[in-house]
Amino acid sequence: MTQLATTDLRGGELIVCSFSQTGPGFWIADGPFFRLPETARDDQLGTALENALGASRTGASPPPRGSTPFDPVLRELRLRSYGEYMRGTLSAGITRDGDQVVVTPRHNGGRRTGFTELLDQSETLTGPSPLALALAVRRALARATRDSGTAGD
Repeated sequence: MTQLATTDLRGGELIVCSFSQTGPGFWIADGPFFRLPETARDDQLGTALENALGASRTGASPPPRGSTPFDPVLRELRLRSYGEYMRGTLSAGITRDGDQVVVTPRHNGGRRTGFTELLDQSETLTGPSPLALALAVRRALARATRDSGTAGD
């Protein structure tokens, strides 16, 4: 079973989200959501990542009509829109399938384009410890990019 999480660096804070796949097949933020200071210890980040991936599942209910897959996170952060969330955010995607984990930096193209995986910069780990996973995510965030002047558009 594929499990999915993201780690975003926004405003000096690491935001780790768990995603689950709905019956129709799309992914929604529905599991635990962790907020850590950017300066959090790597073992703290690794534990949050393990918890987020462990909560990722299939068969989640689609979001209610009129809401978006990311609404739980926006409500928690008291933000009005996903575009507001994206402003200045660096992002990494984490996918686990069995003991294979792929950590991928993502390009922030702003609200019009969203996040795009930088697949040529992915890092694959086999059975990583929480510490190794945290370090890979930090490397991915360092490689993540954003359009200058458009990341909040």
